[in-house]
Amino acid sequence: MIPSEFKYATQVWLTSVLIAPFLFFIIPVGVIGTGDFSEIKSILAYWGILVLYGGLLSVPSWLALMFFVKMINRIDKSIFNKKLIIQILCIILGVAPFFAFFGFRDVEGLAISLPYIIMLSVGVWYFPLKKRVEKDTIEGLME
Repeated sequence: MIPSEFKYATQVWLTSVLIAPFLFFIIPVGVIGTGDFSEIKSILAYWGILVLYGGLLSVPSWLALMFFVKMINRIDKSIFNKKLIIQILCIILGVAPFFAFFGFRDVEGLAISLPYIIMLSVGVWYFPLKKRVEKDTIEGLME
């Protein structure tokens, strides 16, 4: 059985990695998304490159997200409050790789991270986060 925190973090991360590159076709940022996309083949090739690099460069953020989701889910708060904390964390994790690799010398560096932050936000609120039930609580109910 896959732990619910792992599943949730992976779903949120994959939403960002797989769907955010399509946002570059809608809202071109700098040189990203401004090529000749008159054919489906060129769109899919460009999407594949963005997914490959986006996925590889965001693996540390995915691992951090899994760790923090597991820790946050142990807090005795409502699911809404947990997701709010995860949302803030996702904004930080969405910006961090771009800051580390490119720095934010101009607005374009921050703008490149926006599609990923948007899709992380969608993933946080779309996918269900199951409340963690501790074993002690279950054992206490059985007695």
